[in-house]
Amino acid sequence: MPIKRFEIGPGAAGPLREVLARQLGCSGRVAKALLDRRAVLLNGRRIWMARHPVPVGALLEVQDLAPGADDQPARIPILWRQGAALVVNKPPGLVTTGPDSLETCLQRQLNCPELTAVHRLDRDTTGCLLCACDAATRIRLVAAFSEQSVTKMYHALVRGVPPDKTFVITRKIQNQSACTRARVLAAGDNAAHLQLDLRTGRTHQIRIHLEQIGHPVLGDKQYLTGKLDPRWRALPRHMLHAERLVFPQPDGNGRVVVRAPLPPDFRQAMKRLGLR
Repeated sequence: MPIKRFEIGPGAAGPLREVLARQLGCSGRVAKALLDRRAVLLNGRRIWMARHPVPVGALLEVQDLAPGADDQPARIPILWRQGAALVVNKPPGLVTTGPDSLETCLQRQLNCPELTAVHRLDRDTTGCLLCACDAATRIRLVAAFSEQSVTKMYHALVRGVPPDKTFVITRKIQNQSACTRARVLAAGDNAAHLQLDLRTGRTHQIRIHLEQIGHPVLGDKQYLTGKLDPRWRALPRHMLHAERLVFPQPDGNGRVVVRAPLPPDFRQAMKRLGLR
């Protein structure tokens, strides 16, 4: 993703949204949208308050995070399919449900207007996503999640290096129990590659749990705060990938194991951070 940099000269200071609009030659609405997407850094810190003051001499950085039509794959990759159940490899930049979502893309791709996602991944999280093409299959698969018969394994790149090779996070999220098991796969200079076993499915669970212990996901525009290392600023999204999904066969005979390979941007980030 391209990054635009501006040094604020005399006479150009002011509220962030106004400064941003002047520097980019865009409307205040477009500038506000960039702030809402957490796409703006001021002196290395991510700022999204429209009225935040921008002084003379400040360095303004804008990450172009708006996905264009050419950024989305022509087809969503299907990793596994049996009957009315399928697992797809979700790309970044797509919400799971709603208008212009992964669901609507798949409905068109498979000519299946009844298709729905069984669970959700955040807009910029990639990897295994389970879907159903009819209501009966969806009910069975949703029940498997409710019965905790589904195992979800993620990979994440995080700030800092946790002190323990393996650890468990059990802090509550919105007063609900939550459990994340983690293992350090590789450690570098102030960054680490983690494998995470998600035992519960709270909203933003991994991102919140890792932020709570001081190791937020790199590229996370919501939970990664403070001054950013220059190596982290070019990350196009939060580095979180749903690598493996294990669930009961829809027909009740055995279990299904599906894996999604680490995407190119994740591997490039590992290389940039010295993580093998």
